[in-house]
Amino acid sequence: MGLEEEEERFEEEETKVQKEQVETPEGERHRTFPLGEHEVEEVVVPGEAISMLRCTRCGASAKLTEALKLKQAECKPKVDEVPAESKRVEGFCARCGAPAALPSYAGPLCKGCADVLERYSLSARPVVIRRGWLGGRHPADVDETTPARVKVAWVGELKTFFENKDGSWLCPYCGAGFGTLAEATAHVAEKHPASCRWEWTFLRGVGEVVSTGQGYFCPSCGLLCPSEEELKKHYESHRGDGR
Repeated sequence: MGLEEEEERFEEEETKVQKEQVETPEGERHRTFPLGEHEVEEVVVPGEAISMLRCTRCGASAKLTEALKLKQAECKPKVDEVPAESKRVEGFCARCGAPAALPSYAGPLCKGCADVLERYSLSARPVVIRRGWLGGRHPADVDETTPARVKVAWVGELKTFFENKDGSWLCPYCGAGFGTLAEATAHVAEKHPASCRWEWTFLRGVGEVVSTGQGYFCPSCGLLCPSEEELKKHYESHRGDGR
């Protein structure tokens, strides 16, 4: 698709969006819509003739007339840089009853219980076959090139692997970063509940496998693969060892 066709298609989409929108007070944001890798919203800037487009994921923005430039830019979600101390919550710890300090998927936690959650999750792994025992593995568990500063935690209640890179726990679904695993789990539970699934799926050529919002577990070695195609390709590597 050429540049002119891209511009025409975008103009048609923008016209459609404008027709669907209702009048809003100046400065109020409109609904979001996809633009390349971005999820953008239109922002009317008081005193400006041209409104702005702003990505709700990474914060990148551009004038409406420069939409193609924004579309071609990579979407890099910002890491949440707000220190944990500024995110203290009211109430009592859901596990021990002490004054709460941090949110989590299970409710408010004190710092001690949040640390216990993190230590346990760093060693926990899912069981991914119906009979016997086979622990699921994150790619970082088996990749010898993975930097030592990368840590991986499994939170069974959310059916989700979390990665810690350079001291920040990242949301695997949007890339937002948090100072503690407890805060990252609270974010996922609130913003991405539909991704926290656990299903048994039959794949031709592989058999019955566990699938989650992050991919598919190999029934031979437990490795998490991001797609059916990647799992089938990986599964072929087990043909030579009799499995």
